[in-house]
Amino acid sequence: MLDTGFQRLPGDIGNAMSWSFPVLYKVIEKASQEAFFSQGSETFLEAFLDGCHELAALGVSGIATSCGFLARLQPELSARSPVPVVTSALMQIPMVRQLIGAGRDLAVLTTDAAALSVAHFAGVGVAEIPPVAGLSPEGALRRDLSGNAATVDAAAQEAELIASAQALIAAQGGRIGALLLECTNMAPHSAALRRATGLPVFDAVSLVTWFHSALAGQPRTGNFN
Repeated sequence: MLDTGFQRLPGDIGNAMSWSFPVLYKVIEKASQEAFFSQGSETFLEAFLDGCHELAALGVSGIATSCGFLARLQPELSARSPVPVVTSALMQIPMVRQLIGAGRDLAVLTTDAAALSVAHFAGVGVAEIPPVAGLSPEGALRRDLSGNAATVDAAAQEAELIASAQALIAAQGGRIGALLLECTNMAPHSAALRRATGLPVFDAVSLVTWFHSALAGQPRTGNFN
């Protein structure tokens, strides 16, 4: 986890109520949002690796991060962590493209389009960058995050994301077949985005839920032999 103080809504990766399975959290001290973006994610590589080793020693079976921009560190973290690691919802892009078929693409919503670089996509094996839309620094979500709002404006965040998604879909002339949310703090609004756009929405929660299902060894229902 980044070292943040804003409210994490149900559906946010940092809210334990978002999960149907037990989770442990490790905050990487001094990795505030401001420091993370001003100094670059590579500055905190060793701190995140230390966190991976600490969590693994406590018995976790897999590790996720709380910021999609950590995609740049995916190769290093997965290579050096004692247990499997997923860093970013962006990791789902190749699979989603297979799901929606040729002639259509997914669109990525991110907090900051200018900061989401080729290197972030390359870190998770994506060479062909999809259409991307970012949010205004003065908008509800970025304002709440940068201000470490103890109580965020959920309704304003939702309205902002829906408007951004609809504008991006319209700009692409009907070729968008799915939405993907880079920012883990957008995930509480995935259901509203599905209703507003009629498209499947993939986020950090869908990624970690899939990841967990492969690690947990939970029995399936039904008679499977």
